[in-house]
Amino acid sequence: MEEVLREMARTRCLLNATAATKTTSEQNVSSGVNGTCDEADDDVRGWVFDSEIDVLRNPVVAAAVVAVYVVVIIVGTLGSLLVFVSVVSTRQMWTATNVFIANLAFTDLVVCAFDLPLSLHYQVGCTLSCTLHDTATL
Repeated sequence: MEEVLREMARTRCLLNATAATKTTSEQNVSSGVNGTCDEADDDVRGWVFDSEIDVLRNPVVAAAVVAVYVVVIIVGTLGSLLVFVSVVSTRQMWTATNVFIANLAFTDLVVCAFDLPLSLHYQVGCTLSCTLHDTATL
């Protein structure tokens, strides 16, 4: 998907550069078009992040995202904790396969308990702060 957006940005940039070269040189200098399209990657990042923020500005979508995150955080944390504790606490389960599974459960526990809440805060918090920032600048 990112490759498609990157190609779209380069095509748009090249079209803008071609249109700018057809105009007079005074307009070309004032518009600042250099024809190299180095900013195409920045355009792609802007499109991706703007589209994520626009979708999360809808309160229904934001509530659904928060609800899914909360369910995944709770179920993932409890499930991983149960697997890890059951393997560690029972001596008969200390086989190589079960220790590997306990290791995976521990890493999943860390992701569910620390990474997902921060990711949720970034997505929803950025949406709210960006919305407040956009309305303050208007």
